[in-house]
Amino acid sequence: MTVLHAGGRREFRMVTSDLEEAVAAVSRVYCDHELTVRGGDEAISSSLEVSGGIQPVVSLRYSARVRIDAGDFENLLLVKTCTAGSATARQGAASLSFARGQTVPLSPWTPTLLDFDRSFAQRSVRLDVDRIERLCSGYLNRPLDAALRFDLRTFSPALERAWTDAVDLVLAFERRGVPLPAASATRLDEFMQSLLLELHPHNHSQAMRGPHRLATPRAARGGAHDANGSPGPA
Repeated sequence: MTVLHAGGRREFRMVTSDLEEAVAAVSRVYCDHELTVRGGDEAISSSLEVSGGIQPVVSLRYSARVRIDAGDFENLLLVKTCTAGSATARQGAASLSFARGQTVPLSPWTPTLLDFDRSFAQRSVRLDVDRIERLCSGYLNRPLDAALRFDLRTFSPALERAWTDAVDLVLAFERRGVPLPAASATRLDEFMQSLLLELHPHNHSQAMRGPHRLATPRAARGGAHDANGSPGPA
């Protein structure tokens, strides 16, 4: 069921025991995938909730152990927080297990397998791949020479707290039905992307930590002042 609120805020909620219906709904939110119930043909139900607006936040859980083959995770950058139970994620050759209170970024265009235990529940945020890559390119002041890939590891405690606060802020606006101005929504989106870029390791982290291409070494600046007849630094 989709509900349209004042100000254009959208919510979607679904509870179903129809596996095909569940897979179709989740595919529309994330990407095409195959779901296998582990442990035989036991009955399964699923619940899906999407809080729309400035930054959609998705809550999802299944009533059984499931395996999800998400293929190459096509154009999908997903930040997944475990709110109950535990899960295992595999992307390419990397894998890890995570549990309640831990968050993991899943990178796009990477073969992805997910195993959820019976009690696993999640809260996920999908980030725009093009936007975050443009932001990363801006940090480096050059086009990216490789697609952005985040390390498959849980967030540090500091990033976990900051990310939780940011998502809670998004949900607070949604609950109160407060329409966020477009400029403010863009800034909040960039803030969440910046948290991930600056505080979680990825394949461009080392380049981001280096000096900006437009930065001028202090000694060179001092030499330039001296050449113009101004006193250099003491």
